[in-house]
Amino acid sequence: MSYDLVIVPKRDGQSWAEALEAEPAAAGDGLDPALWDVLVGQVEQIVGDVSTDDAGAERGLTHERSGIQVRCRADRASVSVPFWYTGADAEAVVAVLYRVGHVVATVTGLTAFDPQLELPLSEAQARPGDAVAVFEHAAQALSEFDAGDYFEVYFTGAFTLADAAQQLKGLVIAEDEHRLTVRWADDGPLMWVAHATGPQVAADSDELAQLHGEPELAGHGSRYEVTFEDLDEVLQEINTLIEVQLNLQELTGGYVARSWNGEITRAGD
Repeated sequence: MSYDLVIVPKRDGQSWAEALEAEPAAAGDGLDPALWDVLVGQVEQIVGDVSTDDAGAERGLTHERSGIQVRCRADRASVSVPFWYTGADAEAVVAVLYRVGHVVATVTGLTAFDPQLELPLSEAQARPGDAVAVFEHAAQALSEFDAGDYFEVYFTGAFTLADAAQQLKGLVIAEDEHRLTVRWADDGPLMWVAHATGPQVAADSDELAQLHGEPELAGHGSRYEVTFEDLDEVLQEINTLIEVQLNLQELTGGYVARSWNGEITRAGD
């Protein structure tokens, strides 16, 4: 899991949803090498030495100590950092992440967006505390997370946690800005629905696509993450699992990946 910035072309008058959903243009040889050298140099002025991957149309750099990564094509880019940080460390890494995002946007001529806060970078930079709160929530969620008990719904498009809340409105019993708590019946098991997007999600979908022979799953850069405490209880009651899975697939047309049996299900299967 990572905190991500998405950097894309955006025309005057175009909504962010339209910009994020737009099909990438042909990347050709990728970002101009001279611009890439400028970008790497400016990022190193912020974080220090980085390692680079200059092969192919997509170029990348990694700062090993912080975990910050940049992926860059001619027509879009991303900046990400793992959810390793809390407190003052999270404040510091958010500041660095936003500075790097600003550099990437400036050098490429693209526009940066913070999908966690659903704000352009220019506005998100004025609200670093909101980003830090996302790190704190992620740390709490990871500390509670049982890796055996979850499923994920991978999708493309600009669906948000608010969209999931609307789709699951008959099941939602509590919600905050980071996750929903859902249940089918008063005595049924609880589930928690979170939203994640960015290059790490896309990389996970690529890995699943290759593993399961589902090439159309590759490149799905967003997902809903559904967790629960007791797999046996969920499978015995089953209604909550079915309703949440089917509703999220109906909303997104996405793929479900289940941790407990390793199965992948396409919408409509």
